[in-house]
Amino acid sequence: MLEEAITIAIIIGGSAAAVWYAKKKFQPEIESSLDRLESRAVVEEYVRKKHDDLR
Repeated sequence: MLEEAITIAIIIGGSAAAVWYAKKKFQPEIESSLDRLESRAVVEEYVRKKHDDLR
C-alpha cells in the first residue's frame, strides 16, 4: 500500500514538474502569438465596421 502511494506521488509530482516546465518555456511564445492574432482581429473588425458604415 505504501509503495502504491509513493508511486502515485512520484507520478503526480513528475507530471506537475513537466507542466510547470512547459508553461515556463512556452507561455511567452503563446502570449505573443495571441497578441498578434488579437491585434489582427481588431484591425479586421474596424475595417468591416467602416466598410459597413459606407454602405
